[in-house]
Amino acid sequence: MLGQSHVLPELHAAIERELEPSERIAWIAMPKPRLLTLGTVSGAIIGGLCTAMVLPVFFNGFPPASQTASGVVAGVLAVGLFLLMGLSLLLMPLWAYRRARRTVYAITDRRVIIITTGRATTIRSFWPDQLHRTSCVERRSDVGDVVLSRLVTRFSDGTVFTDDVGLYTIHNPRAVETRLKQLAASRGAAPDAHA
Repeated sequence: MLGQSHVLPELHAAIERELEPSERIAWIAMPKPRLLTLGTVSGAIIGGLCTAMVLPVFFNGFPPASQTASGVVAGVLAVGLFLLMGLSLLLMPLWAYRRARRTVYAITDRRVIIITTGRATTIRSFWPDQLHRTSCVERRSDVGDVVLSRLVTRFSDGTVFTDDVGLYTIHNPRAVETRLKQLAASRGAAPDAHA
């Protein structure tokens, strides 16, 4: 069995409720919130700068040239939008921390389960036949990510958007990836894939 990490009781219970009869947990962990928030610090700095630049205008009013009705409306909208953008960027580390504290990962003898709780609960299962293209990113201190799935979207203007789903900021990602490869080699498709 891979090393276990501390998991909040309510998240452990969420995994237990998701298990099928006789399915066993081989590994369970939560992302490390402190490490997830590090990736959002640059956005928070930009958000802080945006907010700091717009606050004097917000509290001191607009220049006299914009005192016409349409100038005031346009100014309020521009300042409000800039302030909203700055505050949302500034709060990114807090949102990443909160999301990490509501996420749990589990590897069972049958599949990988990712559960994120909150206003709604999201449960994602990855069966052995979906685990053949995993990739691992290692960082310092034996912490890293194991990417399970990559969704690539290409827009008509040529823009490409990728969305990775995986196990983020976990300890010993190489061992976890090895366990996933063993699971992929030992099992078949999802139960309803043959129906």
